[in-house]
Amino acid sequence: QRSGANYDFVLVTRDDDFWLGPLDLNAFKAEANSSFKVFSKDCKTWSGMNDKTLLFGHNAAKGVLLRLYSDFWTMDDELEKSYNAESFLQRFVKLKGVVSAPVPFARLPTCDSTFVRNADGAARLCQKSFYLCDGLPEGSPFDKPDVCPFN
Repeated sequence: QRSGANYDFVLVTRDDDFWLGPLDLNAFKAEANSSFKVFSKDCKTWSGMNDKTLLFGHNAAKGVLLRLYSDFWTMDDELEKSYNAESFLQRFVKLKGVVSAPVPFARLPTCDSTFVRNADGAARLCQKSFYLCDGLPEGSPFDKPDVCPFN
């Protein structure tokens, strides 16, 4: 916003995420109070919030991301109950007054991916089955996951 341009969302995604389908920002913007929400996949939550791909509305981003690293050290009984990254993030977002909004996998269609070598030595990108959620629609505009030969 320093440049004078307003933004509606901030996308936080891991460097090994592969997009298997489109990101429809207009659908997210159409949701009531989207500016105050953080959207995450509603799968692989491990008793918290799936932290692989997060879409923050404008006000949610300001409330959580601007001081994320310094506020990590906040002494709070609820945060102390966290036992993994996913549960910490869920509690931290709530502490900041931001609404957690899990959405179906098809709305944030990403999966941890890596390159592997085929028998002929050629590299190919595949998706890690352990992190692959169910519910991806078949056919265009979605890519069929190429599941890695390992977890």
